[in-house]
Amino acid sequence: MPPVIEPDGTIRYSEPATAIPADWTPSADNPQVYLPPWKHCAHRLLGFKTTTMELTPTCLLAGGPVPISDCINCPNCKEPGPDHYYNLDPRNQVRPESPNPGHGPGYQYTVVAELGKPPQPAPRPGKTVPEPSPPPSGPVLPPTSSRLAELGQTLPPTAPTDRPVHFEPDGSIVYEPVEGQWEPPRDINGYQRDPNNPLRFIPLWPQCQLRHQLAVRYPNCGCINVVMRCNNPVVPEFADRLAYTTCKKCPLRRAT
Repeated sequence: MPPVIEPDGTIRYSEPATAIPADWTPSADNPQVYLPPWKHCAHRLLGFKTTTMELTPTCLLAGGPVPISDCINCPNCKEPGPDHYYNLDPRNQVRPESPNPGHGPGYQYTVVAELGKPPQPAPRPGKTVPEPSPPPSGPVLPPTSSRLAELGQTLPPTAPTDRPVHFEPDGSIVYEPVEGQWEPPRDINGYQRDPNNPLRFIPLWPQCQLRHQLAVRYPNCGCINVVMRCNNPVVPEFADRLAYTTCKKCPLRRAT
């Protein structure tokens, strides 16, 4: 069974430890737990691959991956809050409530027009509809091109146990069908599952150039999740993990 790598870099082995990264030291309380060489820091995100034990810190101040030695000796280390690593852990993700199954709150999708009929925008949740309308019969059209498509560049190399996935130009995430794989993928933070295609996820994130984005893999199932953090130093949420609802309300969001 592969080890568990916590968001702060701690490695928990369920079997005798092997392939231990350099500079990681065993815990005095548990020899199956190995501690990272760096201090806790609110500016650091951690990319990792349990199959190869490759760990790559990403610095929000540097704007990308940095060598482990730079992270250890960084003079700008910031002590994280008490819930920092809890909120970073994908296992603690809270699924946002949605009044309509398959559609996020307030998401404005458009149904492709049937022959001879113009496309109609769906009403916002909570609005009264004068006349009942039939359920959408066409595919959902996601937003236009988005930098969310660049999330695929942050994923580590694909392992044999990972589920193949690709990122469309509009930011949608699509899992490729695999023969014998019947279980649907896990939910993705800030995305809604396409009601007509359980392998496709449509982004709810608004456009913003000041947001740090990272795609990670669940080590146990090979699915992916998305971690977003605010990279605008003038707002209170700077360096904090975000929900898409927070971004939608931000008055300083920069779309271009």
